[in-house]
Amino acid sequence: MIRRIVNLPFRVLGRAARKFQDREDAAMKEAHGDGTSGDDFDSLKNVPEFDTPTDFATTSTARTAETVAGELNGPKPVQLIDLRLPASHAAQTLPGAMNLPLSTLGIRLAELPPANVRVVVFDDTGDTEAADAARFLRWRGFEDAWHLEGGLAAWLDAGHPSRS
Repeated sequence: MIRRIVNLPFRVLGRAARKFQDREDAAMKEAHGDGTSGDDFDSLKNVPEFDTPTDFATTSTARTAETVAGELNGPKPVQLIDLRLPASHAAQTLPGAMNLPLSTLGIRLAELPPANVRVVVFDDTGDTEAADAARFLRWRGFEDAWHLEGGLAAWLDAGHPSRS
């Protein structure tokens, strides 16, 4: 008897919550369909997007070796990030570059400088991985993130110093 009295509010609230949810589900289904392939969910308003912003996929993030070399001596601080593996970084890298392998970039964002610091990422060749890393950093709030076009190879070909 006591158990029934104690559980009564939970049973009543549970039923009320189920009825409310059923009503909401029916209203959504009526307005937007049941979620099958023929339904148009693009017309929904205020639905969060779970993909990346447009900037992540389209904006160029390239900087030439000459531009980066000039920025290193400029008034705004620049942090160079080497996306290569630690062994490659230890063998040869740009002066002052911090090693943050591409595979760990997402989980080591806290190690990066404040968002108002210019960030230049590079790897061996400056291909799409470095560009994607720069776009990822922009997406994560580093609005002044770039990649070194041509990577370490372009830097060395331009005659700029390296650290071994």
